[in-house]
Amino acid sequence: MPIVARPSFSCPDCGQANHINNGIVECAHCGWNRSGIRNTARKGAQRRRNYPTTSIDGRITKEGCVLLLPLPPSKNDESKDINALDKLKQYWEELSWHAWLAAGRPRFKQVTVQPIFYVIQERDYDNCMSTSYKGLQDGLKGKLVPDDSPQYLQLLKIKQVKVPRGEERLELVVKDLAKSRQKSEAPASASAPECENC
Repeated sequence: MPIVARPSFSCPDCGQANHINNGIVECAHCGWNRSGIRNTARKGAQRRRNYPTTSIDGRITKEGCVLLLPLPPSKNDESKDINALDKLKQYWEELSWHAWLAAGRPRFKQVTVQPIFYVIQERDYDNCMSTSYKGLQDGLKGKLVPDDSPQYLQLLKIKQVKVPRGEERLELVVKDLAKSRQKSEAPASASAPECENC
């Protein structure tokens, strides 16, 4: 019977070689895994999996669309290695691309984006603005909007909502500015009183 070599990978965080067990890519030395979050559980103990648990989804709304994504890791939990951060950013760019596909590939010229973080414990604003979150924005560039500059994408203040464990997620509520302008202009012209003497 031929000997089949177990698939392995080199950890981008600490550089150690590891085996891939049942499709799980996680470093046994430093706890790094594919989501980019370090697993701080002790060696030999039951490891806490840091993969996204929320399904990626999207839907069209009257005002634009909503993109449902896993909760990005806090900035404190991210690796300090530049190469690992680059891979992490690419990974979250792909996640936002999949959410955009699930929403039906909507395209807008100018939008406002309201990020809503559903968290167990509220984060500092700086911890919300992680490399993963930046990757989510960059993943929408050239797809949802032509560019992520303020001319095309206006990012609103982050909202945080406390939820029970297992319900953590991120929702990006996208509103089309063109539709908002049409709504604000329509009532003004419709409600103009007609002059009987004219």
